[in-house]
Parts: sequence; structure tokens; C-alpha cells
Amino acid sequence: MNKEFKGTKREWSIRNVYIEKSWVNITSDKGIIARTFYGNLEPIITKEEAIANAQLISAAPDLLDALMNIENDNGNIPESIWQMRIKAINKALGNE
Repeated sequence: MNKEFKGTKREWSIRNVYIEKSWVNITSDKGIIARTFYGNLEPIITKEEAIANAQLISAAPDLLDALMNIENDNGNIPESIWQMRIKAINKALGNE
């Protein structure tokens, strides 16, 4: 399993919510990484949903880092939860 994140390193954040253009930018120190949209386009996404989606996207590197650093040396994490962790890491790293 490839365990290296090849995406943009460092902090991701929501930088701009453009009301007039109906989008939310997710950025790093390199600039825009992703953009969520809302408004009357199909599918119809509300502004609140677009911001929530952007918040999740901006948290992705931190979530991946946390998952990759969880250890189960004493076996206290249930197997089903451990498998969810592995699946999420593989998905994030493109190893599905």
C-alpha cells in the first residue's frame, strides 16, 4: 500500500465565499486547491451545503494525517472500525 499523500502539502482552508459567483474556494499557500459551487445549477446545492462541503475538503489533510497515525497495538479498536480506517486511507491515497 502506498502510504504517501501526493497532494498539496500544508494547511488547507476556506479562503473566499463568493456570493455573487456562488462558489467557495478551498486554498493553500499555493492558491486555490478546489472550489465548491451552490445555486440554481443542477444539482441544486445550497450555500450552506457548499460551505459544509468546503469545510470537509479543507479538513481532509488533517483527517488523513490523523487516520494514518492511529495505532492499534493493544487491539482495542474493533476490527470493523480498523477496516473503515484502512478503506478511507486507501481511498485518499488512490489505492482503491
